[in-house]
Amino acid sequence: MNEKNSVRRWMIYVIGFLFGRAFIWGINPFVSALFVSSFMIGSSSFSLLISIILGMASILSGSGSLSERVYMFTTAAPSGIYILGKYTGLIVVAILIMKLQMLKKKNMVPVLAAAVFTVSLISEVPYMRVDYGILYAVSETIITMCTIPVISVSLRMLKSGRYDREKYNEQMLSMMCICAICLWGIPVLMFGKVLPLETAGLFLSLYVIHRYGAGYGLGLSCVCGTIMAIKCNIPEYIGTSFIIAAVTLVGRVVSGRRKIGSLIGFIMGGITAACTYFDYFFGMTGIKLIASAALLFAAIPRIFLTVKDGYAYGLHSEAAAMEMNRITAEKIRDMAGAFKRIEYTLAGCGPDAGKVSLSQIGDMIGRFSENLEQVEENTESIDRIRMKLSEQGLHLMNMTSLRNEQKHRQYLLTGRTNARRIVLARDVAEVLSEEFHENIRVAMNASAIFSETDRTIAFEEGASYKCYYHVRRIKKYGSEVSGDNFSVKENEDGSLVMMISDGMGSGSLASCESCLLIDTMEELIEAGFDPLYGISFSNECLAEKNNGRTFTTFDMGVIDLYEGTFKSYKQGAAATYVVHIGMNENDVEIIRGTTLPIGILPNIECDVKETALSHGDAVIMVSDGIYSCDRGEDDEELLIDILKHIDTGNSRDVVDEIINEMLCENKGNFQDDVTVIAAVIEKNEV
Repeated sequence: MNEKNSVRRWMIYVIGFLFGRAFIWGINPFVSALFVSSFMIGSSSFSLLISIILGMASILSGSGSLSERVYMFTTAAPSGIYILGKYTGLIVVAILIMKLQMLKKKNMVPVLAAAVFTVSLISEVPYMRVDYGILYAVSETIITMCTIPVISVSLRMLKSGRYDREKYNEQMLSMMCICAICLWGIPVLMFGKVLPLETAGLFLSLYVIHRYGAGYGLGLSCVCGTIMAIKCNIPEYIGTSFIIAAVTLVGRVVSGRRKIGSLIGFIMGGITAACTYFDYFFGMTGIKLIASAALLFAAIPRIFLTVKDGYAYGLHSEAAAMEMNRITAEKIRDMAGAFKRIEYTLAGCGPDAGKVSLSQIGDMIGRFSENLEQVEENTESIDRIRMKLSEQGLHLMNMTSLRNEQKHRQYLLTGRTNARRIVLARDVAEVLSEEFHENIRVAMNASAIFSETDRTIAFEEGASYKCYYHVRRIKKYGSEVSGDNFSVKENEDGSLVMMISDGMGSGSLASCESCLLIDTMEELIEAGFDPLYGISFSNECLAEKNNGRTFTTFDMGVIDLYEGTFKSYKQGAAATYVVHIGMNENDVEIIRGTTLPIGILPNIECDVKETALSHGDAVIMVSDGIYSCDRGEDDEELLIDILKHIDTGNSRDVVDEIINEMLCENKGNFQDDVTVIAAVIEKNEV
């Protein structure tokens, strides 16, 4: 940060030096305006005064090195010393007036204007120009007073190093005025051969067109052309600058704002101007000018060729705040909707059904609110990301990161595209993945594209694993309705939740009971309740509804795709099988449950077990109808043998092979409803 502040200070000193050289018609109304502006923002210093004095000295002493100019200035140019004393005294008088007026908290503009007019008029007396010295004094006063607010805007921006979105146009126009004054102060010729004014004018035009586009670029190019035409006495520079700027802009647009495109467009612009309007650029001097400006532009690091909006570094920028409000409102709506659906689902289950614990609601909201307090800035990475995205035609205005309830990082990016094009959100996710060296993906339910209007899209830390699953359900032989119901859903927290509920018996009644349980659990988990609480809550509701006359099994498996773990919750359900890939045969891990089904007793415990998964492993969940084969031996041994030799490369093939093998053993039909879910996980590549 200190290095950046030092660079900004030196930039102001350079501006002071060039302002000191910016004489117009024998007067320099800009030096006092610059120093007064710096005083207003608290950046005036003795060093700035010295830089202004050196600038005036260099223009008044003629050509040569700095030491030679100082010598000539002090010995051969007494009138120069008088002019130098005039503006030094004017700066001192202006600062004294401002200090006195600030102490009195009064308007200093009239007094300051009167002081500038008086000093300017008196300065004309030694030259015997009092008759039209009034015109000089009035002109200098008007220019000085009008320039002060313009310059103060630029200096304030340089001091902070940030743009202000609300004053963006004002700041840009102010900077263009600063650039024009500095360009006017650059000498036309140095060392008899170097042409700094023309080189700087062409370079400045190329730089602004590439960085800020047509509006500011063409405007400043015309200003640069006019200044070069006046100071070099070459009127053709006005039209030439416009031609070069227009062709440069075409190269910028065609290449999608790439640096090489603007560079090629600039060179082609010089050739076009030489062919159609001004053959000066066919000569050796013109070629050197184009080459010098192009080389200067090529040497600029890309990080200085992107627009940096100061609000992009704000912790709670407008765009990020709006997106967080949207996320919060959506989450609250989901919770409210879940409660309403739970009430509707449990209608008729008894007076005590649906009474959700207030402590559980408090815990759920507390977990959600934690992520709103963990907003983080990305000042170290945003410049590099902005630079990479600008090459794709996306102007990144804001990036804010936060952590969700599961402590996974999320990124909120606000941006817009250029030239009515679109940028896919997944392409932006690839840039983020490359920058942060981790898998970043577009968040669920987020927009898929950036367009030419401001848009905020959420990205999130991608899971370490991805999962493919397949489900197959078969009715009991002779039954019209399966008593089994299932659910498979990937949640926003990166978990894959699989549920199987087997109602007592088969047919419509069993299906209604199992469907009621699955629907209730889906709503509770979606609302953010802990699975164990959801199971306990559902059991109490169904137990009260049925008075223990009917029941339903419940089997839930949760695969954490971030951690690569599997967590099983069982209530009277069949075993779950975790297939770990082996060399000759697979290792089959069996997860059994010992608890009662849902709905028998009001209060029951749940079997919970967690196991680790790795690349290629498969999780097989089944209802107990799969064991309905009449083989005279344990049906489970047959299923385990199938799983030991099964290829887990495709989840559909896994399910089909299990069903086909078990059907063959059962002579083509099952004696109970059968549901099989197979989920295969794979490691994500970063």
